[in-house]
Amino acid sequence: MRKTFKYTVITFSIISIAAMLVSLSACSRTSSMTTAELLDQATAAAQTGNWKKTLTFAKVAVEREPVNTPAFILLAMAYENTGKNEQAIEAARKAVKLEPDNFMAQYTLGRLYAIDQNKLQDAVEPLLRALKLRPGDPDTLVLLADCSQKLNLPKTPDYYNQIVALPAFKNRYEPWNQLGVYYAEKGNLRNAAACFSQAYTLAPENHMVLLNFGIFFDKYIRKPDRALKYYQKYMEVTARNPETEQKKQEIKARIKDLTGK
Repeated sequence: MRKTFKYTVITFSIISIAAMLVSLSACSRTSSMTTAELLDQATAAAQTGNWKKTLTFAKVAVEREPVNTPAFILLAMAYENTGKNEQAIEAARKAVKLEPDNFMAQYTLGRLYAIDQNKLQDAVEPLLRALKLRPGDPDTLVLLADCSQKLNLPKTPDYYNQIVALPAFKNRYEPWNQLGVYYAEKGNLRNAAACFSQAYTLAPENHMVLLNFGIFFDKYIRKPDRALKYYQKYMEVTARNPETEQKKQEIKARIKDLTGK
């Protein structure tokens, strides 16, 4: 069963986070004019996607002022976007150590851990701290839900239920799809059916929703005749989508098994 609601579904972009850091650096108690100028330049470079330039300015900023939390957050983002994930995590750790009650520091550290499948367990603690600092934050909830589902944690549905209650997600199918996957894999077929039904209501042409609903009817509740409708619709909507070619071959073969054609 395919999952679509991943940490990449974020309402804050990296660029907007960088822009927020401009104001954070300007009011930092340890900032100097020189440091502020360096961070302004680093942020401007980030906004144009010039992460190597951002890295250069951020490095100098933390060397000049090694107790500046926004400087370390920018440094972490610059390392991340230049392919240096371990250095990015280390910079984010320093930001958290400097200012444990800084939402952006905790969120950035959690996000960086979440990117690495081998560090998912480490992502939960800073993300929980970030959520405590900013209750109901959609980005933090998305990451927590995704990590919790991958780690098979019991609070997974709690996070998704908080997400679907947010106005920004009122018409989004992704959390319902993920709840459907979670409940199906747990054997809670009644809740799974309700969640997949809601996802389908919100996105009846979405290929992931169609595929999951088809698999649910076919493999989980053993009603292949009902699955056929969703499989056939899946083949229609993905007809010109080369990224789904392998899955289409699997579904095509299954349709043949079910219809004898």
